[in-house]
Amino acid sequence: MKLLYIIFLITINISAQTFEIDYKYHELLQPKNLPRDEVHKLINIDNEISYYVVDKEQNHSNVPGYTPPVESEALRTFKKFNQDSIYTVYPVGLKYAYVKEKIPAINWKIEKGTKKILDYDCKKATAEYRGRKYEAYFTEKIPTTDGPWKFSGLPGTILEIYDTEKKLTIEAVAIKISKNIKNQDQYLSHLKVKKKYTYEDFAKLSVKRHLKILAAINSSLPNNSDVSSTSNLIKNYPQEIEIIDVEKYK
Repeated sequence: MKLLYIIFLITINISAQTFEIDYKYHELLQPKNLPRDEVHKLINIDNEISYYVVDKEQNHSNVPGYTPPVESEALRTFKKFNQDSIYTVYPVGLKYAYVKEKIPAINWKIEKGTKKILDYDCKKATAEYRGRKYEAYFTEKIPTTDGPWKFSGLPGTILEIYDTEKKLTIEAVAIKISKNIKNQDQYLSHLKVKKKYTYEDFAKLSVKRHLKILAAINSSLPNNSDVSSTSNLIKNYPQEIEIIDVEKYK
C-alpha cells in the first residue's frame, strides 16, 4: 500500500489540474436520527490544497427546530497537503469552532469490492476513524489522494464513503475537471480571523457543552430520574462523523 501511494503521488505531479466534485451529503442528526441533506463541493488544486464547502443546503426544513448558525460559513475543511495540516469548521450551537490539526493518518485497508460511480471504476477500502467504521470507494482515474471532509490518504479520489451504521453517507453526484486554477480564498475569510483550536481543546469544549446540556436535562426531570443512568449520551458526545470520548476529555 505505501509503495503504491508513493508511485501515485509521482503520477499526480506530472499533470496539474483542478478537480471539483459535488457530493450528496446525508447525515442522521444524533441522538434522534433526524435526517439532514446537503450538497457539498470538494475543490482540489494540484493535490496541494483543497477546499470542502457547503454548496447549497436542501432539506433543513425536515429537521424540527433546526436553527442555522448566526453567521454564514460555507467552509467545512481546508487541507494543505504540502504542510500536512487541515482546518476543520465545526458547528457549535449557533456559532462555529475552527480547529487546526495534522491531516488524519487513516489506516485504510483496500478490499476486493468494486463499484462504478459516475462512469468511474472504483475500488473499495475500509477503515476505522474516531469511533466509527467506514467503507469507501475511490477511483485512481482522478489523480488525487483526497476525499470529502477529512477523509483522504488513498491512492485515488474518494467518490463515496459511509459509516457501517449509515449515520453518514457522502456520495459524488457530479465531477468537473479543469486546468484552470481559480483562487478560492473567499472560503477562508472567517478562517483568517477566528480563534483556532487544537482538536484536543475543541473536544474538551464540546464535552463541556455536552455535559452542561445533560445537566440541564437532569434538572428538569423528577428527582428519581437521571438521564445519565438511562442513556449512553453520557459516554460519548454523539457527533455524526467523529465520536468524542467524554471520559477522556471531560
